[in-house]
Amino acid sequence: VTQEKRLETEKEVINNINKILASSLDIRQVISAVHAELKRVFDSERMTISILDEKGEGFRYFAQKKDYESKELRNGVIYPKEGTSFAKALETGRPVIVNDTEKSDSWIDKKLLKEGIRSSLVYPLEYKGKVFGTINFGSKEVNHFSDHHINFLPLIAPSLAISIQNALLFEETINRLNELSVLYEIIKISASSFNLNQMLKDIINSLNHLFKFERIGILLVDEKTKRLIPHPSSYNEISIKEIEKLALSVGRGITGWVAEKGEPLLVNDVFRDSRYICGDESIRSEMCVPLKVGRKVIGVIDAQRNVTNAFTKDDLRLLLIIGGQLATVIDNLRLYEGIRESEEKYRMVVEGAHEGICVIGLDYRLKYANQKMSEIFGYSIEELVGIDFRDLIDEDSRRLIAERTAKRERGERFPPLFELNGIRKGGEVRNIEINAKVLKGTTGGVNFIVFVRDITEKKRMEEQLLQSEKLRALGEMASGVAHDFNNALAAILGNAQLMLITTKDEELKESLRTIEKVAKDAAHTVKRLQEFTRKRTHQELYRLDINQIIRDAIEITKPKWKDEAQAKGVSIEFVSNLEEIPSVGGNASDLREVITNMIFNAIEAMPEGGKIEVRTFHQNQKVYIQLSDTGIGMDEEVKKRIFEPFFTTKPFTNTGLGLSMSYGIIRRFGGEIEVESKVGYGTTFTISLPVQLEGEGKEEESLTFTIQKGKEARILVIDDEEEVRNTLSKILTKVNHQVMVAKDGEEGIRLFKENKFDIVLTDLGMPGISGWEVCRAIKNLSPHTPVGMITGWGIQLSQEEIEENHLDFLIPKPFDFRQILKLVSETMVSKGTQFLA
Repeated sequence: VTQEKRLETEKEVINNINKILASSLDIRQVISAVHAELKRVFDSERMTISILDEKGEGFRYFAQKKDYESKELRNGVIYPKEGTSFAKALETGRPVIVNDTEKSDSWIDKKLLKEGIRSSLVYPLEYKGKVFGTINFGSKEVNHFSDHHINFLPLIAPSLAISIQNALLFEETINRLNELSVLYEIIKISASSFNLNQMLKDIINSLNHLFKFERIGILLVDEKTKRLIPHPSSYNEISIKEIEKLALSVGRGITGWVAEKGEPLLVNDVFRDSRYICGDESIRSEMCVPLKVGRKVIGVIDAQRNVTNAFTKDDLRLLLIIGGQLATVIDNLRLYEGIRESEEKYRMVVEGAHEGICVIGLDYRLKYANQKMSEIFGYSIEELVGIDFRDLIDEDSRRLIAERTAKRERGERFPPLFELNGIRKGGEVRNIEINAKVLKGTTGGVNFIVFVRDITEKKRMEEQLLQSEKLRALGEMASGVAHDFNNALAAILGNAQLMLITTKDEELKESLRTIEKVAKDAAHTVKRLQEFTRKRTHQELYRLDINQIIRDAIEITKPKWKDEAQAKGVSIEFVSNLEEIPSVGGNASDLREVITNMIFNAIEAMPEGGKIEVRTFHQNQKVYIQLSDTGIGMDEEVKKRIFEPFFTTKPFTNTGLGLSMSYGIIRRFGGEIEVESKVGYGTTFTISLPVQLEGEGKEEESLTFTIQKGKEARILVIDDEEEVRNTLSKILTKVNHQVMVAKDGEEGIRLFKENKFDIVLTDLGMPGISGWEVCRAIKNLSPHTPVGMITGWGIQLSQEEIEENHLDFLIPKPFDFRQILKLVSETMVSKGTQFLA
């Protein structure tokens, strides 16, 4: 490889890695993609990344091997005194090369040698002046790594370090959100039931959902015997009997140690811990936290897994927080069971609770309120006692209370848990969750004990999550709609192009060219629709003839401003003053959409008719497009919001997306868009775009209409859409190819077995057998037969999928028939070579 070629490859690798690092916050996905690129420079069989924990005592280890499979080890232990290359790189902050692992005494190098690795390179990763991990390479060749490799890594290591730190921060944020969710769920469970057994069972189920334990349970301390008794809510009868055989007690076993010391404990390998009492030989890791009320341990939560190093310190921290909450809830419920017998116990429960608690009489007046109630509503306890509860809620909530009271008086049953809008002192509205229970006194009086929780922040989070879910669902819907629309456009575009070739009528040709142009613009819009939930990549800008684009837009909208307006008895005059101007950079389809959208807006703004004028001119290295109408105009408030998404005004009936999308398109082209308007005097939009400098940009590719008949081919077309496969058949037979069609994958495979074909064209999304399965089946029967996929899902297909299924070329719908004929011709000339549209 020449020096020039090597430098070119390295530059390309650096650019690709920078794009990868900017495209994802998934650390495993980033490492896999980076490894694939670095292999082009390092040609190594192995790459790993090791990340130290905060104390530098353990690490997370991400292994990427030749199949790019991501494997992760957590809680690995560092042995810096053993002089490994890993430890040296961490200690010195300098790269370390081991030229021959066979000559090294390091345990890491011996382990690598067993895997066939003969030489290694360890390079430190540094962030804000601190080494936090290493990137490691391994080769099966001795002396494989050199100073050149070390000199290359500083070009990508800082960016990789930042990306890893961002990914770890994102991962930590997600973990914290998950923790908050489970904590809220546990708090909600504890507030919704006064049955200790049911509450503990629900909480254990919630913890299992988060952690995926093999075994988790609660053991409570028997005050008399000091035995640890498994609670039936978390263990079945068989498990309880097995645990009872172990005779666990305070001070005995891992759980007994935690109960005695009142401290949490994490054991990565129970068979290396002398405190472990074996009851199930499959258990390898254990995590246990105390249930404490004050300094008193009332029990423990014990979790077990079948693999070593299964738990992290974060897991232990979260379980400890849950244990603190659970201990309070268990103790509160125990006290509540004796609330009618002891007023003092009653006060201990409510004063120590994490939610507001009050006692309300039949007249709705508060007889008691705890400190949390005071915090929720902003009143002192003295102010709350005696107040009408209905004065603490809004009008809608008062109606709900009245309805519940009426139902109760009719003897109807309803859930005790419901939501209201509380009014704090000062008028602030808070969302509150109410759990009301009837409390009968020993003297026969009836009150309500009401638990009140402020859920304002939780409601806000739910609204944000709901919005995210709506966007995700909208993206999925948009993708499906785009696929179906692409099939329809394929038939329209294909037949229009065929008619352009066969017809001699120039007027008809002009109409067909308009149909072709509009269909292609629609295809471009569909592509943007498919990209709705994807990150937008850089868009190449082409040299554009602004005047021609405006003429196209006028022709496209002509039925609206002329024919349709005349049918309504309305006259719209259209005037164009297009000066000779230089070209600009952009995308013709996008700009044509902007102009078309503005013309439609102008038409809607003139329900009684009027005049539309469009002009172009050149000034100060900018090209200007001005579109004016004599319509109803806009006031200042509307002008300020005209480019906001979903903003619309009467009498317009569109969705309010047109102008916001137009604004985005013009900004992507480096331009500006401004509006001048006055109520009753019309509106003028002015678009300014920078002049395309000499030598910048390129012309958009345009295929000629000439059909060159090359080598004839026997072609199998497989598509479940009848119009699409018929259009393809017409296109291919025009140049004397022999075409056979199949309505689905099963029929296509059968026809391939019964006949000989030079090329197979298949759709991707079909009922029964998909296009991928068709491709694999054809390649199994005849590996050298080229297979092309013509699909409306093209934007969602990855290069990895294409290569994995041995696909030869890909054409997105709607297809340009000249593109298909060109690819078929090229494939026939050099069969066996992969083509990618």
